[in-house]
Amino acid sequence: MDYFIGLAYRLLQAAGRETSRLKFVESVYQLIEEVLDTETIELFFHHEDSLYEYLPGSQHVQSSLRRREGSFLWFRDMYRNENSKDSEWAKHLFRKVANVKDPSGWRMEEKESSFVFCEEKGQHKEWNQIWLIPFLHQNQKFGVILLKCHSEQGDVEQRRTLTTHLGQALTEAFEHQEAHHACQERVKELRCLYEISRLANLPNAGKNDVLKEIALILPEAMQFPEIATARIIVDQQVFESKDFRESSICLAAPVITEMQERGHLEIYYRPGYTHFYDELFLNEEEKLVQMVSNQIASLLERKEKEMINQQLQEQLLHADRLATVGQLSAGVAHEINEPLGAIIGFSQLIQNDTKEASTGKDLEKIIKSALYAREIIRKLLLFSRQTTPEKKAENINKVIEEGLFFLESRLAKNGIRLEKNLRTNLPDVIIDAGQVHQMLVNLTVNSMQAMPDGGLLTIETDWVDDCIMIGIIDTGVGMNQAVLDKIFLPFFTTKDINEGTGLGLSVVHGIVTSHGWEIDVDSQPGKGTRTTIRLPVEKAGKELSNE
Repeated sequence: MDYFIGLAYRLLQAAGRETSRLKFVESVYQLIEEVLDTETIELFFHHEDSLYEYLPGSQHVQSSLRRREGSFLWFRDMYRNENSKDSEWAKHLFRKVANVKDPSGWRMEEKESSFVFCEEKGQHKEWNQIWLIPFLHQNQKFGVILLKCHSEQGDVEQRRTLTTHLGQALTEAFEHQEAHHACQERVKELRCLYEISRLANLPNAGKNDVLKEIALILPEAMQFPEIATARIIVDQQVFESKDFRESSICLAAPVITEMQERGHLEIYYRPGYTHFYDELFLNEEEKLVQMVSNQIASLLERKEKEMINQQLQEQLLHADRLATVGQLSAGVAHEINEPLGAIIGFSQLIQNDTKEASTGKDLEKIIKSALYAREIIRKLLLFSRQTTPEKKAENINKVIEEGLFFLESRLAKNGIRLEKNLRTNLPDVIIDAGQVHQMLVNLTVNSMQAMPDGGLLTIETDWVDDCIMIGIIDTGVGMNQAVLDKIFLPFFTTKDINEGTGLGLSVVHGIVTSHGWEIDVDSQPGKGTRTTIRLPVEKAGKELSNE
């Protein structure tokens, strides 16, 4: 009995190891052949009104499951008829598959769950016993093992014990194999859905990149990934898996958004492939393909909304730039008028008295004043024009200096002292300099308007906990908590109509968010406001680490 227990254990091991039915049947055959001393072993299986026979392979021929043409109807009828006697079922099977010339010369004995046919005349030299060992699936006849052997009469009892335990072991093994196979398929499908969900929710992933990755992932979720290929067609764009090949074996689902068909999701098995017994596409895989097509439709809708939102955000940024330029126009005009006045004055002196020795020095002043005016105009145009965001490595202190270039004079004329405490040797960060300029101007203008009677504005940078910190601190009127809760809402403002659009801090928040930064505003009425922006940096520069 010990080796039967060992056989049952090894059958269950094979059931948990092999997901393909053909591979599992091959393992079953080899295990029975190894344990049992019989001349011939034959395996038969019923599946979808057909009878299949296992054909063991050889050195040059692969194992296979062959459908027995024309011989499955009796098995089907017996299989479906719950009232049919097992003895009738066994006799039918014996006549159909035992391949004996004279069935009447054989006597059948029912031995619990198995049947033995013994030759009465003793004329057959190769074998004189044929054992039929049925096994069940979901309490119905599923298949049978046929053992042909040459045994003495005394061996019958021993084989009866063998067949009883073997039938039970096979029933458990086949049911376990099917459950294991189903579990493995569900795991593949869940892994596929997880990967697609992860790809679809990547913050910076483009629609085409995600669809291309989905086409590569899908074949791995199929029952036979080695022969599966996938294709996604969306808006006349085609995304295919590796080594894609179209065939007549196809599983497809439409991609529909807002009641409009946008394309198809298609799974193919390569042509010319013949697989015995197993269903090519499972019911669960049909549901999976439909779910993935729905996810693709959701992805298209979300990406299109993100594109519209991005366009609106860009329009908002540009509109706020123009509004800010309008607020700065008086100060900019003054900055331009002063150097232009110098140019006119020194030019008149040169015209009146070109022989003076100081002419060369005056000419140098003219050039410097003209260059200064040109630089102011250049920076103003750079700030106001609509450009495509471009992020690159920048020194944050340099960007701050440039952003405050044409605000310093206006701050001074409003009685506001500007103090810059910029820490040196900070590592470069990936930013869009134009947007950071706009962010600094908006915050500075807010602070300036909060100090109508003058005050102190401090701009500082520091390095704290792997972050670059930017601080904008004013000594203005401050804000209460009710105002603080609304400062980032578009069009919210506490200023007069001609002093602001209510978009400044909303734009600042959008710029901070798009860079992956954090912003915090701390303010109290009568005590000023401190705005802190945190810029995470993975590694500090060498200069910083060596300080």
